[in-house]
Order: sequence, then structure tokens, then C-alpha cells
Amino acid sequence: MANRLFLIGILSIIITDVTFCQESNPSLLDAPEGWRPEFMRFPLPFAPSLDYKGAEDIRFAPGWSDKSSKEFWAYSFLWYLDEDPQLTPQKLEKDFVLYFDGLMKVVGEEKGLDSGDMKRTSASFSRSGANGFKGQVNIFDAFFSQQEIQLNFDLEESFCEKATKHLTLFRISPQNYDNEVWNSLRQVQLGVDCK
Repeated sequence: MANRLFLIGILSIIITDVTFCQESNPSLLDAPEGWRPEFMRFPLPFAPSLDYKGAEDIRFAPGWSDKSSKEFWAYSFLWYLDEDPQLTPQKLEKDFVLYFDGLMKVVGEEKGLDSGDMKRTSASFSRSGANGFKGQVNIFDAFFSQQEIQLNFDLEESFCEKATKHLTLFRISPQNYDNEVWNSLRQVQLGVDCK
């Protein structure tokens, strides 16, 4: 009986997640053709201590998983939040240590990696204009290379009055900001009607 109740509980969570994605318009971002979408809601399964309510909509560049591609680890995502996250450089640093340590722990366990060999995430952010930040996040890439890599971040905040949501658009790549991959990343735009 307990196993049956557990199975029913798991199925209801899956159905709720699928329904949420369909009803909540998982297309919050417009991206070039070939960019793979993914949609999650908060709390994120790999970083439940990030205390936000809303959703994360992601677009992965076609070469995201290809170590030989200039698009390796190039992706963009939107935090679509109910409340103002009140981001500061220090808060972003803390958030992304939690985010990537949690993500890499889950992926590392799935791949049978020893967590003792995985370096912890470190992050550094600074303001970039009135509504933006730039930063570097050093992660252990449990997905592909099983090595430490540095991801460059460029992000901008806005408020959508029509939806009464706080939006933070992140663009990420290990490539320097003058690399052509950033032109592709800038083509990922908000698909939310805020007018």
C-alpha cells in the first residue's frame, strides 16, 4: 500500500510539472532556430535552497555539449520571478555557488563521479550599467569535460508590468565577451509581452 501511495505521489508531481509547463507558457524566450529549450519552476530540483518563486526558461546553443565548438557551454536563461530578487554582486555570487554546486553534484552522482574530486564553485560579479551585471563563475563541468571551466556571465534585469513579474535574462559562455558566440547569445531575447 505504501509503495502504491508513493507511486501515485510521484505520478501526480510529474503530471503537475507537465501541466505547469503547458499552462505557464514555457516559451518566455525567443531564440535562433536550433536552440534547445528547457523549462523548470522554482524551487529548482538541484538547488532547492534558492528561495525564489517563479520559473527558469533556458535555451541551449546547438553546440552547447560539443567540447570542440565555440558554442560549448553557451546558453541563456530567464528567471521569471514573482518577487524582486534584489540582486547584488554578493547575492549573485552566493546564488550561483548554490546553483552550480547543486547541479554538478546531481550530474556527478548520475555519472558515478567521486564528489571529492569535484572542485567547488566560485563566483565573482560586478555591476554593469543600471540594470546589469557581468561575472565569472568557475565550475566543475560534470557534464562533459570533468574539468574546471570558467563561465562568463552577462545579465540584465527588468520588470514586466503587464505580468507583474521580475525578469533577469542571463547569457553565458566560457568564450571572451568579444567572441562571435556572444552575437548569437544576444539573439536570445525576451518573448514575454510586457506592453
